[in-house]
Amino acid sequence: MLVFEDLHWCDDASMDLLIETAKVNDDQPSLMLFAFRPDEAAPSWRLKRWLEAEYPDRSTQISLTPLSDQDSGALIDELLPDVARSDAVRAGILERTQGNPLFLQELAAAIRTDGPTDAIPPTLQALITARLDTLEGDTRRTLQLASVIGRSFDEPVLGAVAGDGSELRTRLDTLEGAGLIRRTGEREYAFHHSLTQEAAYETILLRDRRALHHQVGAAMEGLFAGRLEEFAPVLAQHFEAASDDERTLRYAGLAGDHAARLYANADAIAHYDAAIEVALRLGADADLLGHLYPARGLVLQLVGRYDEAEQTYDELREHAGRSGDGSAELQAVMSLTTLYATPTPKFDVAKGRLASQEAERLAAELGDHEAESKALWNLMNLNVYGSGDPREALEAGERSLALARELDAREQIAFTMTDLWRPYVWVGDLAAARRTLEDARPIWRELDNLPMLTENLASSANVRRFTGDDDQALALAIEARSVAESIGNLWGIAFACMASAEVYLDRGDVGGAIDLMRDAIEMGERVGFLAPLATTRAALAVVYASLGDHGGALRTVEAADEVATERLPSARPAVLMALAQIHLLAGELAEAEARLAECDVELLPEAARTQASLSVPLVEGSIALARADHDRAIEEADALVDRLDRAHLLIYRPEALLLKGRALAAAGRTSEAEGTLRQARSTAERLGHRRILWEILAELGDVVDGEERPTIVAEARNIVETMAGTLEEELRACFLGLPQVRAVFEPDGKDP
Repeated sequence: MLVFEDLHWCDDASMDLLIETAKVNDDQPSLMLFAFRPDEAAPSWRLKRWLEAEYPDRSTQISLTPLSDQDSGALIDELLPDVARSDAVRAGILERTQGNPLFLQELAAAIRTDGPTDAIPPTLQALITARLDTLEGDTRRTLQLASVIGRSFDEPVLGAVAGDGSELRTRLDTLEGAGLIRRTGEREYAFHHSLTQEAAYETILLRDRRALHHQVGAAMEGLFAGRLEEFAPVLAQHFEAASDDERTLRYAGLAGDHAARLYANADAIAHYDAAIEVALRLGADADLLGHLYPARGLVLQLVGRYDEAEQTYDELREHAGRSGDGSAELQAVMSLTTLYATPTPKFDVAKGRLASQEAERLAAELGDHEAESKALWNLMNLNVYGSGDPREALEAGERSLALARELDAREQIAFTMTDLWRPYVWVGDLAAARRTLEDARPIWRELDNLPMLTENLASSANVRRFTGDDDQALALAIEARSVAESIGNLWGIAFACMASAEVYLDRGDVGGAIDLMRDAIEMGERVGFLAPLATTRAALAVVYASLGDHGGALRTVEAADEVATERLPSARPAVLMALAQIHLLAGELAEAEARLAECDVELLPEAARTQASLSVPLVEGSIALARADHDRAIEEADALVDRLDRAHLLIYRPEALLLKGRALAAAGRTSEAEGTLRQARSTAERLGHRRILWEILAELGDVVDGEERPTIVAEARNIVETMAGTLEEELRACFLGLPQVRAVFEPDGKDP
């Protein structure tokens, strides 16, 4: 059993850790008790919502209500001696405390000390304050100094401020005996209740508080000189309360950096905000322009708050212009270029190109070659995501990489290599794509840049899948998701889910693939990652259609089209391709042809462009086959197989061979059809692609001789049953009701 108290005081990073800890219930039985105030503004409220969403059947909320008169009476009996608890005293306590156990305890303590007099204050806060007034002077001062430190405090810090020497421990023992503080460690204490700490703090004159906070901060600087980064948030608070702006700026910035490295993003933003406010007041341009604005912008991007990130970079740019700081202005322009060049809600090719050109100009003026390398990297991404020129993208990427290597700019080397794989795939050089990703990965590990390590791993999974190495692709995608989850990187989780889903789908775990696609879409919505909202939704719609859920397919593809049309135009060809496939599966050939005619796959970024361009001949060939144009279907299939062979790709090879086998069989060329379908079967089995394998087996069963047919059809039926078992009930019923699925059960008179 684990008990977590006072979680309303918890910070966001600790709450993230707590939520991850709560997931232990998935693997082993445990009981966790979380206690916190019902405050919707506190981080603890996020835990409440999470438990309600993730574990509604395994969590119970207990809302504490005031004690009943009976329970209050039992507590009175425990706290007051017989002589002090007459019926009148009991009735008075019950009336005043109204079931508040803390009020009852404090009132009982006052009665034990002073007797049941009318002089006892009427409210809890006043009662606590009056009780503090009864303390001996030095002991009361010790409690006041402790309240400046915080709700919990260390004896060494208190001793450094109080200067009481050996008397301090005696006073702490007195306060502990009075129930005002409690020992939490060998030399660590905490106030019995936050109200006690607040009451003690309020008794300090305002003019004295600043000086005391300064003393506490200075004492902590000396005692924890080797751990200032760890204590930076507390130091920033004390020096802010002391009106020491210089030290507040130092420690707020340090706290932001420390939180950012730990991916405690909400805390990092709050610390950077505090530091920027002080820096503006001080006119500390070097801190503002060189560090605080860029750091805040990066964290805001990481958590998907793109409007605020853009505003931060605009403020940096404006401030740099006023200050005449060309380097800071260049930093702002490059940050804006990166924001506009990636598939976020701020993606904008026109703005990105203008910013990229300005960045190149500023970099040349300043002789900043590292910035020039970054500008070229951004230009490469603008071409990739903005339907640009593949050769310009590749040239810009290779120039960026060469320049970064000359400068030994490790981070920029890794950034460029991690994105350079897309232009390489674009021009058909998968070996180079794979190599650049593998070369970048150890640099991200060395730099401990986990968001970019996630990006690299998921991208590598995509490249591996193109070449048929699904085991390694899935391993990379799983590692990517694990890394992303460890830092709460929703973008990375979505990207990893997208990579994993394709492998699950090919292997016949269609239900698992659907779950991953839905996860990717959910994460994309939460963080503003547009690709899964358009392309993954479109792919999910095709899956629904292939399972016989035509209505679900159309609803899903409509949602994808809305995102592509309004927010990510480069993804619209993927949506049109999905629509063509959905119409084809429904037998609506004219609609399928119309959507395919609108689909310009060259507008898609890599690797969606390559995948879609491989799908086109499959759809065109399938339409030809449905129209009994067997020769055209065979030509499309042969052309696709030839292209795959030349590029050393295995993706879609079984599908192309199945299309050719079907066309040959329909044309009456049974012997050729059997050979082609056996080749398709062998390829699908080698790849482990069971989703297409059952269709290949079903077709092969129709062209082989009678003795072998039952065995082949039985194998197809087993795969169908396994696939159906991965689906939720409604989708399973749709799938098993498809004519081609029912056909694999009918020879033996079995129902699916």
